Amino acid sequence: MKIYYNEVMKFFGDEFVKRFDFERVSREEALKEEEVFWFGIYDLDDYEAIIKSENQVYLHWCGSDAPWCIQNKFIEKLAEKKNIFHSADSVQIRKELSPFIPSERIVFAPLYSHGVEFIKPKGLKKFKKGTHVVVYQPGRDVYCPDMMIQLAKETPEYTYHWVGDANGAFKNLPENIRNHGYMKHNALMDLIERSHALVRYTLHDGFANMIIEAGLLGTGIVSNQDIPLAYKADTVDNIKKGIQYARTGRFTKTTQWWYKNGDMINNWDRVFHRKVYPTVDIVIVDSGRNEAWFKQAIVSAQKQVYPYCDILVINNKDKKLGVGEAYNKAAQESKADYVFYLGDDDYISSDVILNLVEAIISSEEQMMGVVNSTLHVTYVDEKGVMKAQGANIPTGMWLRKWLLDYPFNENLKKLVDTELIERAQQESFIILTIPYHYGYFYRQHDKMVSGNKLKQREEANNESRTKKTDA
Repeated sequence: MKIYYNEVMKFFGDEFVKRFDFERVSREEALKEEEVFWFGIYDLDDYEAIIKSENQVYLHWCGSDAPWCIQNKFIEKLAEKKNIFHSADSVQIRKELSPFIPSERIVFAPLYSHGVEFIKPKGLKKFKKGTHVVVYQPGRDVYCPDMMIQLAKETPEYTYHWVGDANGAFKNLPENIRNHGYMKHNALMDLIERSHALVRYTLHDGFANMIIEAGLLGTGIVSNQDIPLAYKADTVDNIKKGIQYARTGRFTKTTQWWYKNGDMINNWDRVFHRKVYPTVDIVIVDSGRNEAWFKQAIVSAQKQVYPYCDILVINNKDKKLGVGEAYNKAAQESKADYVFYLGDDDYISSDVILNLVEAIISSEEQMMGVVNSTLHVTYVDEKGVMKAQGANIPTGMWLRKWLLDYPFNENLKKLVDTELIERAQQESFIILTIPYHYGYFYRQHDKMVSGNKLKQREEANNESRTKKTDA
């Protein structure tokens, strides 16, 4: 792939060339290429050149280029160009561009240039005394220094480490602000890893490398922008709450796992608008309790309209496996991107997997820590007759590689899915529920591990009627 980038983006562009075997071309050469990756628009010559191009251009909006083009009214002409495929480095940029370019034409695709394999926690302990916060503060109005000074004054018990003020622009700062100025990368990584939170509050921002580095190091992230798994804060009071949340350490395991494994860094298929659909295994644990019900579950799985799914049956007729063990075994044996768990006494409508997949790939939250996509249930009796719709959610469709690191609790005899959902939410991962779909048919019978809810409801109604009669 050929790449063009302005000299102001040379640091990042050179990294792309080195790591991804790109070939850098000049502006003039870029106009002659059949397809080219265009890394930002940073001056008038960039704009005039890309407007002339009639070949396929993958334009990646990096940060400050978006407001500059909007302010100079360049964006309208760019939006008219059907040969330009747009991607954005942050959700914020995508939102700013969407009034001019339909949001479905702009994919959120954060790119990272340093090489995440080199960012590894060294096991450093946090600062022993007090709460320490890194603030990226390069000394420009866009980074809201007044708000950061107010924050420091209102929390004198915290120590703030300002980084990036290479020119020493800030004087007479509160005593709890340590202005480190420019720091070399290794020293900055040590500081971020030892601190409890990184605060990056900006009027406009791309998806910063420093944020991903902080996530990989397990440091809490507080930002006013839509940053994956960050604590979003848009006021001084909310920033303080975000720092307190980071202080609990709840971010550590979650952010480290997601920034390393969440398919959101250097995803070039997304940048180039390639349609890559996830594969799904529908897992059915055969308990041998009712052959007719089991066959109905199989048939409903076979009738799925989503084409990239298969069926994986775990034989547990001998009852040697607990529920958690059976579910974990399925995740280990599956080769798919996602696993969907279907009870051998339940069945699903033909569009369930399609709806769950579409919910993930169309949602902004696809990059925000979604590990499970699920829906609501329709209660049916032993004969499969629909009785009621319920607010309950079934086990759902899980990101398989997440399950390998966060398995079901094998010590529980029942409700292993409920426990894992609660655990995921406690650790800030996201369970995405489709509120309008009731296509999981949840069969109620006396042999259910979690109890016959239709029977429980009827007994509760009878008890209520009896009490009213007695009164």
